[in-house]
Amino acid sequence: MNFPLYTKTYSVSGRNYRRNPYNGKSNELVFNGGDTADLYADDYEDEALDCIPDFQRHDSEESEPEGQSEQESAVPKPVTTAKTMAPPPGLPVLANIAPPPGFEKKKDVSIVQKKEVITVQKQEVVEKKEVVAVLAWAKCVEDERVEHNGQKWRANIEVSASFYGRLIGFRGVYQKEMEKSTQCRLKIPGKNDKNEIIEISSTVSHENVIRCLDRIEMTVIKARKEARPTHFACFPVAEHQNIVESFQRFKELVKASSTISDSCKDELVYMLPRKLHFTLAVMKLFTKEEKSKASAVLKMAQEKINAITGGKPISVQVVGLEIMNDDPANVNVLYGTVKGDFVQKVANVVRDLFAENDLCENDKLDVKLHMTLMNSRYIAEENHKKRPTFDAKELLKEMGDFNFGEMTINKVLISSMTTEGPNGFYESLASLNL
Repeated sequence: MNFPLYTKTYSVSGRNYRRNPYNGKSNELVFNGGDTADLYADDYEDEALDCIPDFQRHDSEESEPEGQSEQESAVPKPVTTAKTMAPPPGLPVLANIAPPPGFEKKKDVSIVQKKEVITVQKQEVVEKKEVVAVLAWAKCVEDERVEHNGQKWRANIEVSASFYGRLIGFRGVYQKEMEKSTQCRLKIPGKNDKNEIIEISSTVSHENVIRCLDRIEMTVIKARKEARPTHFACFPVAEHQNIVESFQRFKELVKASSTISDSCKDELVYMLPRKLHFTLAVMKLFTKEEKSKASAVLKMAQEKINAITGGKPISVQVVGLEIMNDDPANVNVLYGTVKGDFVQKVANVVRDLFAENDLCENDKLDVKLHMTLMNSRYIAEENHKKRPTFDAKELLKEMGDFNFGEMTINKVLISSMTTEGPNGFYESLASLNL
């Protein structure tokens, strides 16, 4: 670096002397960098150098100016750093001298105390976490549905994913309102989560958890009443080929008739042959627990059915047509009826067992055994329009006693109303061979 006040020095017997620059033939003055304070030997003995800030010190020596002779380079240059400063001969290195008593560097006690407090607080937090983790959950005396561990209360309730919308609401409005009013937190499974358990937790009291539980149960009860059935118990017919062929012939005769209303000739109104069945009971099974319960109840029916039939096969004849409503000019459902010795009693036993276990409505009347042949709902589902009706007056007159044939009932199924199995029939939840 070039400084205009830099002057070369040389040392003789421990004393520094200034060397005036010699320009020779050069008409140009050469300035080499330096600091005027470095020209004086007294600076080496000044103890105040220890107080020079680091940013004002230089850790390396200045580079030699170009063209400097070997003799000049042999002259020691002043050191500009207090840490690397060489003292004059006979004087000790100041950096290695211990300060006098009373002048030692003191630590900030307040900072040390703060660090100790923070360390203690961290240890307490860790200890609390360990204690919470060790505490076991125990059932509350007030309500066994609720558990507590000394820190918070919780409860689990199984709710079908079909009802999550009623609990969450648009953008979580219902869930937030319920959490705020009950001072609880709801952990609802995601859409793709197979677990259908909702966890309720609160740090206030067990009463808050119970209040939230009751709110959820009331919401689910209301939603169940408004929901459509999900499953039905039935005698499958589609596997009996003679009945299926008779059904196809029935359709052809209806479409070929010139007197039967055209509303009865729409292909969409007819049941698919692979799904023909006799309905015994309809059920609303949303949770895994409800489905397992229905399957177990169906197995319980085996002994009662055997007591009725005495082990004999249940042979029936499918003959005759009827409608669900009283006006044949405006019909929604037309079905085939069945005749047999044991079939009505067996149907009643199966239905009653489901009703006794709160799986279907309890009806003291006989089961209306029906094999659905035509249903206007199929047209509405296909066209996304209001459910129409069809005029079956002439159909009932001409074909009211149509005989579909005989069959032997060999099983009872619990099937889903919305999904199909590999054979095209409704997906089976449980089966009982007769």
